[in-house]
Amino acid sequence: MRARHACAATTLAVLFAVGAAAKADEVTDQINAALAAYDKKDLKAAGAALDTAATLIRQKQAALWQNVLPPALPGWTAETPEGGAVAPALFGGAVTVSRKYQKGAAIVTVSIVANSPMVEALASFLSSGLGAMLAAGRLVVVNGRRALYSKDENSYQTLVGNAVLLKVAGNRGADDAVLRQYLRAVDFAAVARLAS
Repeated sequence: MRARHACAATTLAVLFAVGAAAKADEVTDQINAALAAYDKKDLKAAGAALDTAATLIRQKQAALWQNVLPPALPGWTAETPEGGAVAPALFGGAVTVSRKYQKGAAIVTVSIVANSPMVEALASFLSSGLGAMLAAGRLVVVNGRRALYSKDENSYQTLVGNAVLLKVAGNRGADDAVLRQYLRAVDFAAVARLAS
């Protein structure tokens, strides 16, 4: 019985190695480097390689998240979306993306924070009346979606599936109607699919 399990484990390891070699990229290279370092008992190098792999994966996720940022409204221009990954050492890690939109003096930024334990921790706070009071804002409903409005920040924040924080913020030239238009322009179904 043990021989059969050992043979199956060896076969799986060979198949994994062949599959990984066939689809090698910077992520699998780092995972393989971590495995090699671990086999040599070099735990520091193994950990560093795994951290690098995790960051590279988050960067790939950020590229996907950029696709759910809305296009510019008619008459507006949109900058190229920006995205990045926050290492797990900082607030448990996260993927962040944002895009700026401009029309004359008005500037609106739509930003997303995903895959962060901090968002999950803030979910009940942000969606409660207490969150609105402490943020010097108020809880509103825009297009059937609960959002926290902050007059001081000229922004709306909303949660998607208690896992994604989406924020629409404007400068002084961006009025409330424009902020609501950009909030409505977000494809929340696409955000929810990507979050799951």
